[in-house]
Amino acid sequence: MKTPLILFALLAATMLHAQWTQLPMPEGGDIQFLGTAHNRVWTECSARNYFSDDQGLTWKRWALQDTLDFIKMNISNDALMAVAKKRSSDFDETIFKSTDNGDTWQAIFSDTLHKYGIGYAFSAGGYLFFVDVDNSFGSHLYRSSDQGKTWDNINVDGNGTGDKQLSSVIVGNDILSAWIDIVDGIGDPTSYQVKSTDFGQTWTGFNLPYFSGANTVSVFENCWVVKGSFNPQPATIYVSFDSGTTFTQIPNDPCKSRLFFAPPNKLYAYDDDCIYLLDLALQSWQPIPVPPLRFSFFIQAENGVMLVGSHGPNGVWRKPVNTISWSAANNGLQSSGVNKLGALHDHFFLVNESGVHRSTDNCQTWMDKSPPEYAFDLQFWGDTLLATNYEKIYFSADEGNNWSTLFQTKPVYGKIRTSGDAMYCAIRVGLKQNILYTPDRGSTSSIIVPPLASVGASLLDYFVFQGRIWVVMDIGQVFYSDDAGQTWIGSVAVGDCNSFFNQGEHFFLSGEQFFYSPDGGVTWLTSLGIPAGKFITSIINDKNDLWYAAVGDLGLFVSNDFGANWTFWENPGYPKVFSLYSFGDFLFASRYPTGLWRRPVISSHTTTPQPDMVSDLMISPNPAQHELEVEWPTDTPQGSPLFVFDLTGKVVLQTINGYSSALKLDISAWPSGFYIVKVGNHLARFVKN
Repeated sequence: MKTPLILFALLAATMLHAQWTQLPMPEGGDIQFLGTAHNRVWTECSARNYFSDDQGLTWKRWALQDTLDFIKMNISNDALMAVAKKRSSDFDETIFKSTDNGDTWQAIFSDTLHKYGIGYAFSAGGYLFFVDVDNSFGSHLYRSSDQGKTWDNINVDGNGTGDKQLSSVIVGNDILSAWIDIVDGIGDPTSYQVKSTDFGQTWTGFNLPYFSGANTVSVFENCWVVKGSFNPQPATIYVSFDSGTTFTQIPNDPCKSRLFFAPPNKLYAYDDDCIYLLDLALQSWQPIPVPPLRFSFFIQAENGVMLVGSHGPNGVWRKPVNTISWSAANNGLQSSGVNKLGALHDHFFLVNESGVHRSTDNCQTWMDKSPPEYAFDLQFWGDTLLATNYEKIYFSADEGNNWSTLFQTKPVYGKIRTSGDAMYCAIRVGLKQNILYTPDRGSTSSIIVPPLASVGASLLDYFVFQGRIWVVMDIGQVFYSDDAGQTWIGSVAVGDCNSFFNQGEHFFLSGEQFFYSPDGGVTWLTSLGIPAGKFITSIINDKNDLWYAAVGDLGLFVSNDFGANWTFWENPGYPKVFSLYSFGDFLFASRYPTGLWRRPVISSHTTTPQPDMVSDLMISPNPAQHELEVEWPTDTPQGSPLFVFDLTGKVVLQTINGYSSALKLDISAWPSGFYIVKVGNHLARFVKN
C-alpha cells in the first residue's frame, strides 16, 4: 500500500459556498431594522433611515421631514407604510404612506388616534390600518377607508372588554391575524389567535392543527407557520401555503427562534449565529453558512442576495443566494422509489418495484411502465436493456417495449455488470454469492466462484474493467482475475470494507480507510477528506471531471482532483441520498422514499457551489510520450506559476506561464504514470506512456 503525502497542498482544493462580505454602512452600522420590497432594501441605522437599490453595496438617506427623528416602517403588499414621531413630542405620531416604493410619501394625520406609544401601520384590501401599541392598556386597532381622513376603532373579538386585550396584528395574503391576551391577574397572560378574511369586519378562530400548548401563528404573504408550545417538549411546527386551509407538519427548526419567508416558497429560520432553509420536498432544514458575527436581522432580497444585520459596528453582510438547487423528477412514476437509473441514446430508463419506466425529456416526465415488476437493477448491454428482480434476469432489444427471460436465477441487488459481449451477475447460493457469467450474450454460461470461498470468505462486491474481474471479500482483501475466475491474484488488503466502486480506471474502496486507485488498480493511495469508516453509497463523475460521493448520513462530498481530496458540499437531510448519476448537463440523485431528483451540473458558469479549481486546461496529446502542450484560458493572469505534480504530491516541474497562453513541455525523461498540471486556478490530468 502506498500512502501519499497530502496531495496538492498548494492547490487547497475546496468547494465553497459563496462567501459573506461586509458592506460599507453609514453612521457606524448600528442596525435597528432590515427589510426588502420591490427590489429595494431598507434599513434603519443609528436612528437614521437608508435604502439601497444595489443589494446593499451603496446606501442613500431617506427622511420624510426634518422635524421627524424616528420612523417605524412596515412593508405591505400594495404600499409602504411608515410611522414617525415629532422630535418635540414623545407620543405625537404621524402615519406616512408610499405607493411608489418610497420615492414619495403622503402624510396622513388624525386627531382621533390614541397616542399611548409608538405604533405601526400597514395597508391591505384598500384600507389603511394602524396598531397603537400600549403596554399598559392593550393595543388598539384602527382602520381607515378614506386614506386616513377618518378612522374606526375595530373591536377585535371582544378586545377591550373584560379580561381580553389586543396584543398585536399582522397581515398576510389579505388575511388579518390578531393576538388576544387573556389577563386574569395570576401569572403570565395566556393567548389565543383570531383571523379576519374581510379586513376586520368579522373575526373567527383559526382552524389550526391541534397542540397541547399555546399556538404561535406567523403569516408571511401566502405562507402560514404555526408553532406549538416549547414546554415541556420542543415546538411542533406546521406550514400552510393555502392561507391556512391545509397544514403540513415539518421538523422543528434547528434555530428555534425567528422565521423569514421569501416568496414564492422559501422559509428560513435564523437566530444570532445560524440560518437554515426549509426544503419542503425533503422535509428537512438545510444549513446555510453564516458570516463571522452574531446578527439580529435576516432577509433574502428579491434580487438574489441574502443580507444579515447586526447591532454595533458590524453593520450589514451579504452573500448571493444559491439559485442552483435540486428539483423533483418523479412526474408520472407510479412509485416514488428508485432502484436504478440509466440512459440509452436519448432515453432515460428507471426501474423500481412497479417495473421499468422511460423518459424522453431529461426525466421531467415518465411513461411506459412495463415488466418486470419489483425490478431492482438495470444495465445496458450495447443496445440491449437488462433488468433483474429477485427471481430472473430479463432483457429487451427494443428499448423496453418487450421483455424476455435471459436467465432464471436469484440475482443479488445491484450487482449486474457487462463488458463487451460478456455479462456478469451476482447470484445467491445459500447464504453465499457466486457470479453467473456468460461470454457470448447468453448462448453459454458458467458459474464463477469468488476466491477463498472454500474457507468461508464471502463476496461483498465486484466490478469488471477491461475484461478483468475485481472482487472485494469480507475478509478485507481485494483480488482480480483475468481468466473468468479460474485463477485469482491478490491486489490489496483494505481491512473492513463496506463499498467498492469504479468509474473507468478510477477505483474506490471505502471502509476503515478510504482508498482510491487512479490507474486501474495498479497503485492504491489514501483518499482524504471523507471520514474513515463511513458507508459510501455512490461515487460518480460529471462531464466537467468533478467527482461526487454520497456518504451515509453526512451528505454529499465533492472532489476536483479525481478523487484524491474530498470536501463537504451539502447535506440534503432526510431522506438520505442513496445513488448518484450524471448524464450530460444534469446530476441525478435517488432519495428513498421521495424518488428521483435532479440539478444542473456544477461548472465555472454556475452559482454556488463552485470549485476553486476549474478543470479546463487543454492537454495534447494525452496520453503523451515525449512532448506535450498545455494550453490555458486567456483570462489566466500573466506570470501565473505552472506546476506539475505526480500522484504522491511531489512537484516535478515548476515554471512561469509567461506572456503566452500555451507552453510545450519535454517529458521524455519522466517516469510513466499519471500527472496533474496546474496553472492559476486551472488544472487537468494527463498520462505519460
